[in-house]
This record gives sequence, C-alpha cells and structure tokens, in this order.
Amino acid sequence: MAQYVSNLDDAIDVLRKGDMVIFSENGEPVGAYPFTMDIREHQVRVNEHQVYVMCALDSLAVSPMFGKTTHITSRCRVTSTPINIHQSGKTIDNADKAGDIHVGIAWDAADADYYCADSLCMEIIFLIDGEIARQWLTKDPDNREIFSLPEAVEFATRFFVPLTD
Repeated sequence: MAQYVSNLDDAIDVLRKGDMVIFSENGEPVGAYPFTMDIREHQVRVNEHQVYVMCALDSLAVSPMFGKTTHITSRCRVTSTPINIHQSGKTIDNADKAGDIHVGIAWDAADADYYCADSLCMEIIFLIDGEIARQWLTKDPDNREIFSLPEAVEFATRFFVPLTD
C-alpha cells in the first residue's frame, strides 16, 4: 500500500472506518475482506494455499474476485454436514455433487459497535439444502434471508468484484 498512497496511516484508517480491514485489540492486523487470520468454519483453497474467510458469502467471492479456481470447505450450520464447493469464477464446477446448498443471513446479527467480521459475518452461513434452509428461515423470518447457491454467488460477486476493479 505504501507504494500507492502518500500517508499509509491515513489509508489504513479509511479502510478501518469502512470496515474493510480488521485489527485485534492490540492493533495487529488480522484480516482484510474477504480473508481473515482467525480460524473460521469457512475455508478456501486457492493457488495451493488454504485460507480462512469471514463468512459463507466471502468464500463464494474469492473465485470471481481474483479469477482463480477455488475449493471451499465448510459445514452446514444446522446439521454440521460438510460442504464442498469447487468454483471457477461464478460457476460451481461440482454443482451435481454439491447439491442444493443455500446461504443464510441473519441480518439482526449486525452490530454497529463491532466489526462486521465479528457480528454479521458470524451469521452468514451455509445450509445443506432447501428444506433445511426453509426450516432455519422459519425460526426468525423477519430477520433472516436465504439464497440459493447461484443467487449467493451472484450476490457475493456484485458486492466484492467492484472492490478489485
């Protein structure tokens, strides 16, 4: 970053205020969207590296953001069933094997007093299929939303890809 800005501290403050970088309590950087150094349930294998991401949507954004093939591993938050997604850009390469995976968002988890990574992201989850997703949704339909896997990929792409342009 120092190569591109005249004041690195000011640039980091802009990113911090925009909730795009995450710092520990002692000021050490621990993440920059979509990646985190914290151990999370969502992992992405990209360029032969296994990395953690903040949430389920973030995992689906890595391939379209960087134009790299990814392998996502996670679990269904309700059933703990393993989730395995192979992705190339916006395409799910193993759609038949992956099944009817959905992404759920509990919007009421957002908390202005915390980084999004430590509030809302903790409740952007994978759900193994449409039936489980609908069951999860009915527990709090006013504050929850579900997306099919293709809808979630599109959502993640529209949110994150402009950040790399």
